[in-house]
Amino acid sequence: MRIICRVMMVALGFLSCSADRAEERLIGNWSYLGFQSEFEFYQDSLIFNEWGVKYINEWSVQGSDLYLNPLKGMENKALKRQKLEFRLSKNNDTLFIKKRGDSSFGPALTRIKDAFDYQLKRNNQSINLPIDKYLDKEPTSSLGLDIYVGYDNENRKINVKRIDGKIINLSNIKFITYNELALSGKNMQSKVHYNLIADKSIQKPQLDSIRDYLTEADIGDIFRVYTNSNVDYHKLCWKDSIVWFGKME
Repeated sequence: MRIICRVMMVALGFLSCSADRAEERLIGNWSYLGFQSEFEFYQDSLIFNEWGVKYINEWSVQGSDLYLNPLKGMENKALKRQKLEFRLSKNNDTLFIKKRGDSSFGPALTRIKDAFDYQLKRNNQSINLPIDKYLDKEPTSSLGLDIYVGYDNENRKINVKRIDGKIINLSNIKFITYNELALSGKNMQSKVHYNLIADKSIQKPQLDSIRDYLTEADIGDIFRVYTNSNVDYHKLCWKDSIVWFGKME
């Protein structure tokens, strides 16, 4: 009898540790890239954002099941009690969730570490910024338009994208700039600068050709974005607005 009890205690302890490890791996920020759905797992709560509507629930894990319960006193802001099935990738950077009644898992949720990581993943880009010790803050006297120059995560080719993830046709940069001015509500004669957010390994001739397009538009100056230990963009919370640091060219 004692042996059976010991085996049961070990088994229960193992299941408890497994659940704890699964919960630890879920804690963090997850996003359906390209969709308006996000999960924020905290130790004591789960915040689920869908198309601008926010739900707050308690959550727990048993095996591959994720249980959601309304928080006491916040029932009107919570999803109804439900059980979901989940699956994590081996490196814990991708999460799949299946709702009850669904025959398959939904689109992949991607783990988001910080604001810069969030932007790059939405752009499907890889950018390692150059480092410099002495940097200036992005000017506030002019409208800054972000130009992301990095590597496509799938084919590793260099591409140029906007903040919305769309590829930029640099020959149309003047039209794009005036369109952004109009959308911002600013006067069409307002000052503009381009935040050149480019990977440090891109060769000078390639970067110079991009600079040529921006300078030929004759609308705004170029502000090359850098990083260092004091302004590390990876220290930002994932929903923070990014304030760039660099040098005017």
